Amino acid sequence: MMKLHYIDDVKVIPINTSASASIRQEFEKNILQIDRQRLNNYWIKQHFQGISPPVTQPSIASIKMFIKNVEGTIGYIPKEMVDPDLKVLYEF
Repeated sequence: MMKLHYIDDVKVIPINTSASASIRQEFEKNILQIDRQRLNNYWIKQHFQGISPPVTQPSIASIKMFIKNVEGTIGYIPKEMVDPDLKVLYEF
């Protein structure tokens, strides 16, 4: 939701998958606890304050590569795709 911009001195870069992806729908329901309409309204309001929504990647594989290669990136992937190069912050 772009509430946290830095962790220590590292800029946080949230990343999302496409709106139609089932993992994103699960994330919004179980973690954000917000329905799509409210979330869209939230981002419309944020847009007018100069805040952009998370970067969107076309696939879970591209999210994983983005997380591995761009410092500060935070996102979600299926548990079976986690490897030792990734740090898990939360499981759902």
